[in-house]
Amino acid sequence: MSPKQRCKRYGTLVFIAISGLLALVAGPAAAVLMIPRQRDWLVGGGVYWLNGSSEQLWPTNLTAEYYEEANCTHKDVQFVDNRCPSAGFLPLYQYYDHWWNHLNTGFSFELRDFNMRKIVYSQPALRHDSNTWSYTAHSATATLQDAVRGLHRGAMKYLLEHDLLGIPYPSHLEWADPIIFKVDTKVPVVRVKCRHQGMVWLWGTNLTVEIASIRDTDPWWDVQIKNPGKAPSAPIPIEVDVLRYIQEDLATRGILDNSSTPLKGEMFQDGRRTLIFPVETWQVTGNSLDLVILLGQNWERTNDEERPQSNVLTCSVDARWSSGTTKMQMRSYNQLSHEFHLGRVRNLVETEARHLERLGYLHRTPPSDGSWPSIRLSSDWYNILSPVLPNEPSTGLPWLPPIGSKQTTIEVLFNKIFDTQNNAPQAFENVIATAMADGLSRCGLIPNFNGSRFLEAWPFTKWDIKDEDQARSLVRKGEPAESFQPTMLQPGSRTRMVMKATYGGYVMEANSWFDYLSMAALLTHALIAVVHTVLLICCQTTSGAWDTILELVVLTQQSEPPPKALLANTSAGVRSFKTVKLLATVETSDGSATGVAEDNPQPGGELQMR
Repeated sequence: MSPKQRCKRYGTLVFIAISGLLALVAGPAAAVLMIPRQRDWLVGGGVYWLNGSSEQLWPTNLTAEYYEEANCTHKDVQFVDNRCPSAGFLPLYQYYDHWWNHLNTGFSFELRDFNMRKIVYSQPALRHDSNTWSYTAHSATATLQDAVRGLHRGAMKYLLEHDLLGIPYPSHLEWADPIIFKVDTKVPVVRVKCRHQGMVWLWGTNLTVEIASIRDTDPWWDVQIKNPGKAPSAPIPIEVDVLRYIQEDLATRGILDNSSTPLKGEMFQDGRRTLIFPVETWQVTGNSLDLVILLGQNWERTNDEERPQSNVLTCSVDARWSSGTTKMQMRSYNQLSHEFHLGRVRNLVETEARHLERLGYLHRTPPSDGSWPSIRLSSDWYNILSPVLPNEPSTGLPWLPPIGSKQTTIEVLFNKIFDTQNNAPQAFENVIATAMADGLSRCGLIPNFNGSRFLEAWPFTKWDIKDEDQARSLVRKGEPAESFQPTMLQPGSRTRMVMKATYGGYVMEANSWFDYLSMAALLTHALIAVVHTVLLICCQTTSGAWDTILELVVLTQQSEPPPKALLANTSAGVRSFKTVKLLATVETSDGSATGVAEDNPQPGGELQMR
C-alpha cells in the first residue's frame, strides 16, 4: 500500500471516528447549551467609606458618653432620633402589642422606625442547653448602602437612555429577578439566659440573687454534649446583693424617697407589674450586662426544681459583634428611592449570616479567636436604651404607652408578654435580646449623620449621574470599582465598605467542562459542514443515495456495469436470508438494450422486478 493510500485510509478512519462522536454528542450538546440557566451576575456595585474607625462603628465598651453628641437623654429626642438606642421602642411596642404570639421557634419580623425598615431575627432557646439569640442589621452600614444602591439604579437608567446595547447590556438587566445588593459588615448578636430565683424576700436589708456566667457555662455545655453524664459539675453562679442598685434606681425614678429607703409593695402600683434593674458583673462573670427582674405577681409556670415559683429572675446578657451581610433584595421596578437629605431607608434591609441560622436549635459557643468580640455594656448605657417614660407626651409624639407610670421602655415591653401562668422563659429572654440587638444596631450612626455628604463624587443635593464614565464606574461587569477617593475623611478614621450588585436571571453561559466540550463538538460539526459545502462548490459533484428498491433499480440501469472481478466476492459468507425482510428479483427480457448513451449500447434488454 502506497503512503498516499495509507494516508487516505487513516484519514477516513479518523473522519469516521469524529463523525461517530459527533453523532453521539451533537444532539445532547445542542440541548444543553440551548437550555437557559438561572445564574447570578455581578454587575458592579459601589465602594463607599463610613466615617469612623472600627471601634467607633462597632464599639466594644459602651457607656452613656458614646451618645453625648446626639443628646439621647432628652425626652423629645430619645424616641425619634435613630441615632439613639431607644429609638426602636415604639415599633417594638407595636410588635409585642399586636403581633407577638409566644412563638417557640426561630422567627423574624419587620421593624420599621422613623428612618429604616429592617428585619429582626430571633432564635428562642429550644433546648435546655441553648440560649435565646437575636440579631439584626448594622444601621450605619445599611444607610449608606441604600444611598449607593440608589446611585447604582441611577447609573442603570443613564445607560438605558444613552447606551442601551453596550456591555453589560442594561436593556437585558432590566428583566433581572432578583436584584440583590450586599455589603459585608459586622452585625450585633445578643444572647440572653434567664435564671429563676424562686421566692425571694424583698423587704429586708439585703436582696441576694444568683447570677450565672455565660462565659463559664459555654465550655461546660460543650463537654456535656460530647460526653453526656461524664461532664464535671456545672459552674457555680455567683451571689450578688443587688439591693443598693435597686434602691438607687427607684429613687432616681421617684418611686422611693431616697436611695436608702426600704423597698415597699407600693413600687408595683400604677401598672408596674415588673421592675428591671441593670447590674454590672463584667469583671467576675464576663457577662456584657446582667439584669435583675422583680415580679409584682409570682411566676407560676411550673413548680419543679428547675423552674420553681419565682418572684425574681436574673438574666445574663452576652452581646457581641459577628460577621454578617446586610442585604436588599428587589426588582428593577420596585426599588424605592433613597432619601439622601434625611438618610432614610425605605427598602427592606435583611441580614445574612449562615453561622447564625441554627442558633437556638443547637448550643453555640462563640469562637474565642476574636472574630466575635464581646461588648461590655454599662448601666448608664442601659438607662439610655431603656429610659423612663416621660410624665407627659413628648414633642412630635402624640402618644406614649403608658405615660406617667415611671416605667422604663423594656419594662413596658416585658409587661406586654408577661403571663404568670403561660410564659416560657424564652419569651422574657426574647424581649431583652431583641431590644438590645436593636439598640446596638444603631452604633455608628452618630459619626455618619447625613452620611450622603461622604459620597464625594456627588455634591450634596445633586445625586444624579452626570456622564457615562461615572455610570460605568457603578454599573459594570464584574466586581465593584471605586468611583471616588475619600478626601474628606482621615485615613485613620474611615472604614472602606464594598457593595456588590448581583442580578439574577436566565442566561446561556458555559460554566463547566461538559459545556466547553459541547461547544467544541458543535463547532466541529459546523466546520465539517462548511468544508463540505466548499468542496461541493469547488468540485461540482455530489454523492447520492437511494431510499427505495425502485431507486436502486433505476440507478443500476443507468450505471456502467462494474468489472467482473469487482463483484467476485460480493456474497461471500452469506448462507441464509433469515435477516432479509424483503427480497427483490430483477430480470431482463431479450430483445432490447439498455445503456447510458445511445452510442454505447449495453446488452440486457428490458428490466422487470418481482
